[in-house]
Amino acid sequence: MPRFALCQALSHVLSGWRLNSLQLRLTLGVALVSMVGVGSVAGLTSWRMQQILIASRKADVLALADRVAQDAAMYQASRSPAAALQRSLDNRTTADRVLWVRQSGQITAQSDMLTMSVWQRDGIAAELLARADRGRFQPGVARLGSQYFVLCAQPLQVAGTDQGMLFIADNITPEQRSLLALRRLLTAVSLIGWGLMAIAIAVYMRRSLAPLRRLSHQAGLISAQDLDHAALAVDAAPSEVQELAQAFNAMLHRLSIAWRQQRQLVGNVSHELRTPLTVVQGYIQSVLRRSPDLAPPQREGLVIAAAETDRTIQILQTLLDLARIEQGQLQLQLAPVAIDDLAAQLIARDPSFGDRVRLKLPAIAPSAATPEPAPVSSDLTLVTDAARLEEILRQLLHNAVQFSPPAQPIDVILQSTTTQMIIQVCDRGAGLPTAAQPHIF
Repeated sequence: MPRFALCQALSHVLSGWRLNSLQLRLTLGVALVSMVGVGSVAGLTSWRMQQILIASRKADVLALADRVAQDAAMYQASRSPAAALQRSLDNRTTADRVLWVRQSGQITAQSDMLTMSVWQRDGIAAELLARADRGRFQPGVARLGSQYFVLCAQPLQVAGTDQGMLFIADNITPEQRSLLALRRLLTAVSLIGWGLMAIAIAVYMRRSLAPLRRLSHQAGLISAQDLDHAALAVDAAPSEVQELAQAFNAMLHRLSIAWRQQRQLVGNVSHELRTPLTVVQGYIQSVLRRSPDLAPPQREGLVIAAAETDRTIQILQTLLDLARIEQGQLQLQLAPVAIDDLAAQLIARDPSFGDRVRLKLPAIAPSAATPEPAPVSSDLTLVTDAARLEEILRQLLHNAVQFSPPAQPIDVILQSTTTQMIIQVCDRGAGLPTAAQPHIF
């Protein structure tokens, strides 16, 4: 259960992370700095413990060398110098320590332990003597096979007489292994501590950046229709986030004013221009009806002017409708409408469609409740706003005529089910790019 709870906590912390997120960058940065810090402390502690062990053993070895010289000088009163030196070495030899004296390339005295199997195993004694011969008996810790030794070499003088070089090898394998085990334990504890610290840092960073995520979520919910009353609110957030929210709210206020002015401008311009254009259109149509003696070029010019005036009025009406929709003031005139009659009249009334637009009335499309094909329905009546629906259908047909090959037909298919009415405009044009499709409606 604790492991499962830990996995759940980790999945909650890591959920929603992205490679380029600020949360991930801050967490990794702080975690790496903490890892370097913890690793440095662990490495420095391990190195310092090693140095303390070496320093203490080297101090013991150096003190031992002085005592060997003192013992040899004392034993010379009753023995020969060589026997006194050998007796002094034997007194200072233990199971973990050997000594020998080398003068003029020859060993003049040595501990008997060097000849025993414990020191002969794995060639340890031979390696110690060979190191002394090659001049590689540097003070410090040396590893020979699976054993660790503190090595020391210094000149030996007994009663003012030079006796050569005294070599001491002290076996510290138990202490060194304990130190290595402690070092591994320290490394494991450091890694576990760093992992827990990294999780704590990730949780802290997630909570610290939570106000920014809430701010981003609130900003993503704001639409153009919400600008008048939109405001970002971040409670108990750091002062920097609150300043950001205040700046964003000030920007939203300015956008709201600009958007309101733009809608008013579009509505006012559409309304003000629509009235004089309607007068101009009426005058042109009156001239066309009451002047039968117009020359063909004059009549053609007036017809074109009347068509363009009507087109401009339609555009202005569309802009006015858009302004009303955005302001929530558009009123729909709902009434039962025969969709087939509306489509047929629209196709017949618009000369730009020619013979390309065809109206089709197929059978009722199957529904989930009635999977079997149903017979043709004569009731294609829908409660809707006839003018708005006609405008939508006109725009679709104009687009189809404009962006499809001239010789290809355009089909208007009406389908009726028990739950819905479907109007399809099918052409053979290039179609809309995928990137532009979300912006159509």
